[in-house]
Amino acid sequence: MTLFESLTWETDQPVITAGGSEYFDQVADRLAPVAASGALAVLRAGSYISHDDGLYAAMTPAARDRSGPQLLPALRARASVLSKPEPEFALLDVGRRDLSFDSGLPVLLDAPGATVVDLNDQHAHVRGDVAHLAVGDIVRLGVSHPCTTFDKWTMIPVLNDTGTIVDAIRTYF
Repeated sequence: MTLFESLTWETDQPVITAGGSEYFDQVADRLAPVAASGALAVLRAGSYISHDDGLYAAMTPAARDRSGPQLLPALRARASVLSKPEPEFALLDVGRRDLSFDSGLPVLLDAPGATVVDLNDQHAHVRGDVAHLAVGDIVRLGVSHPCTTFDKWTMIPVLNDTGTIVDAIRTYF
């Protein structure tokens, strides 16, 4: 007999919820007996809605050599190159006020040989191969742990494949 089989409920259908953005496969396994006992099991895995290029990308079941879908990031930021004061250093016009940084710095997607190494309030510090970037260029950034970005932006534009804004999502975080 499992723990859940031995419980009695004071409602017609109890609701049991659990978080699990990084290990949603393991949480779902643990919730299976709850669902089998007649309870409504709800997995609260926020990463399903946007995924990311950092924390969750490294922790999904597929990334951990387990079965499961290969999830794709859906949240991107764009920033302008403001300055290149050194050959291997660039400043972008995006910072802590704009992007999450609590579980990893943003990932610079348009410069594979360069890395965001620091954020201050309004700037990203990029080090590495930035030779192909020019002041004024727009670059794409992937975020790590998108929840904090949702907290910073109450309205997020939705773009189609051509980059045209086609909708907006209001966040309530």
